Amino acid sequence: MRLTPFATFKSDFPDDSIEDGGDIVVPSGQNIMRAICGCLGTRGYHVSNFEQHSFYGWSFDLRGTEGSFWLLIQHPDPWLLTVHDSRMIWSRVFGGQADFAALIEECRARLASIPQISAVSWMSRKEYEAEFHHRKPQSKNA
Repeated sequence: MRLTPFATFKSDFPDDSIEDGGDIVVPSGQNIMRAICGCLGTRGYHVSNFEQHSFYGWSFDLRGTEGSFWLLIQHPDPWLLTVHDSRMIWSRVFGGQADFAALIEECRARLASIPQISAVSWMSRKEYEAEFHHRKPQSKNA
């Protein structure tokens, strides 16, 4: 089973970052995260409040029949959504990857349903690192 928990995409949501003295103190992406959380919440998932993840992104926890997962978005240009399997190790070992794959497919459908998001490309960690390993999050002034 080929897992593709990394999605790159473009967004037409306005830049909602906050700067102080030329440095980004609140990264862009709140509007995107609000849309993603809303879509998944209407599908029966229990979605935690999203919160700023370090200086470069936003994250939230998700619980559904498939188990518990963690999602992160960041803007290395293009945007990146990472879906992480945070189920207990024995659930991953004995339950296999089918539940994680099902959640990724649900995320794929929800991302595709948001009109402000386009050019979505799903890939494995290896594929993502091969294509984007040289890119790092930057401030808008870099």
